Amino acid sequence: MVTEPVILLLQVIQDINNREVQEDVPPLRGGSKETRQVYNSFAKLYKIIQISNTAFFSGNLSWACHFLNDAIRLFRKVDDKKAIGVACNNLANVCYAQIHAHHNCDVGLNTSEDFGVVRAGLEHYDEAIAISEIEFEQATCLVTKAGFAYELADRLFNRGMFLLALQGDPDCPDDGRVRALADVSRARDLDIDTREFLLAHKLLLEHSEAVFGRIIRRIHGLISFHRDEELGELWALQELIEDADQLLLAAWNEPVAPLFQRCSRTGRLQQLEAAAIRLELSRDNDWEAARLAMRMFAEDEYLMEGSFQVAANALLRYSRATDGAMPFTRTTFQSTRSDFRKMLKTCKNGSVDIGKCLIFALEINKRWEDDPIMDRINANCLRLYDECCNPEDSMGLVASTTRGSYSLNLSTKSENEGLQRSTLDIATSGTSGMGSPSLPFAVQMVVDASASQENDSYVLLVADGCSSESYLSIKRQIERLKRERQTTIHFIILGLDAENEAVLRECQTMCTGLSKASFYMNVTLANVDAGFCRIAHVVSHPPVTNSSLQGLTTEKF
Repeated sequence: MVTEPVILLLQVIQDINNREVQEDVPPLRGGSKETRQVYNSFAKLYKIIQISNTAFFSGNLSWACHFLNDAIRLFRKVDDKKAIGVACNNLANVCYAQIHAHHNCDVGLNTSEDFGVVRAGLEHYDEAIAISEIEFEQATCLVTKAGFAYELADRLFNRGMFLLALQGDPDCPDDGRVRALADVSRARDLDIDTREFLLAHKLLLEHSEAVFGRIIRRIHGLISFHRDEELGELWALQELIEDADQLLLAAWNEPVAPLFQRCSRTGRLQQLEAAAIRLELSRDNDWEAARLAMRMFAEDEYLMEGSFQVAANALLRYSRATDGAMPFTRTTFQSTRSDFRKMLKTCKNGSVDIGKCLIFALEINKRWEDDPIMDRINANCLRLYDECCNPEDSMGLVASTTRGSYSLNLSTKSENEGLQRSTLDIATSGTSGMGSPSLPFAVQMVVDASASQENDSYVLLVADGCSSESYLSIKRQIERLKRERQTTIHFIILGLDAENEAVLRECQTMCTGLSKASFYMNVTLANVDAGFCRIAHVVSHPPVTNSSLQGLTTEKF
């Protein structure tokens, strides 16, 4: 016999599954104390999915993984397939994000002992897709079947992107590429068939928001693999751009269209143009990217945060080019950077490369003089300067070596590149014969330089020891500067094989809470290259997790 709590519970689950993304759990009317306890449990689970998604898009992958693992265990206990599918898909996306972070900046994978990221990601994608397959096959109503088709396409596309991202990884399945292309191909077919069904039954306008958002996600996902010719032949990016443009044009004169209920027509156009700009930038077509970007700034009264960042970066990249058809003058470029800096203050996540100050501080004891790691530090510091410092960026240096003390005040790379590079080369080729601290002078350099008042500053300390008293006072000084100025000081420490636990804790404390870009990393010869890779990623691309994962579909109830 089916009891009252079970009946009400099933009704609640069905209501939750049918709710729009932004809505909360529907209120429970009536029911016994037992029913309310069960209901409250599911309301908490619903909140867990929302919290985990927030953690994912804010970049806190460990929290997202924690919440989703708990949710899956609880969903399995009540055998709610719909909820299991959502949680599995989202947890697999977290695995994708961890792999992406590992490949791009070698930050390491936050996993428990029994949780292999690659294996777990594939297993969760497989389960989510299997659930979608059953729902799709069992659906009898054609409109409902179309919804399940899109859900299945999203999960297939997610798994396809995951497998493509694993190419070259030792844990990638032997048939990973074949499976990836098959997933993307089937996702494409499902997208096309479902869109044609909606168009034939005059339902496309009604579902225009979901269809448009899906096309934009597909574009962002495929752009990450734009150099893959086989993938490009399978699903042409330009065709997707045209599909989104046609849908936007068809709905443009329909103000009641769902496409424009949550976002204005201009906002939707900016979303499309941001995707198109990313595509042109990936093709190194800086002129076309800048042309599309300029339209937003010239014509639109308001700019969406994500679109602004893409457009601003496109204009800055073009303005730095030496072979542009209409090169910017230095005055124009400085004025543009100043305007972007003011606009960036209103953004939650700053990801526009409007200029920076990079200060190298070296405190390396003489015991490392003949160690092979010094050659790696020298090569990586030069590479960081060559590849991550733009001509308008400022560079500074403080180091004490056996060859003498070296100090370069902050100045632009375009004005002093020869001196800066040669001095950095010498300073990183030797070690210090005395315990001369460089960090206090580096921080004072930031305090005194006018360039640091206009740009974010990155202080990179390479050291094998730590004086807790002086370092803590320096941190307090940096925090005071952050309060007084509009710019941010990021603190990065590479510790050379630091074994002293007190030193490790002190270095970690120094970097904790200053900014998202601040971090401490203990390095040896085995991982020093990975440490500088992470620095290069942070310095070149401020951390905004969702900008690199926009192709994924993360689901809600």
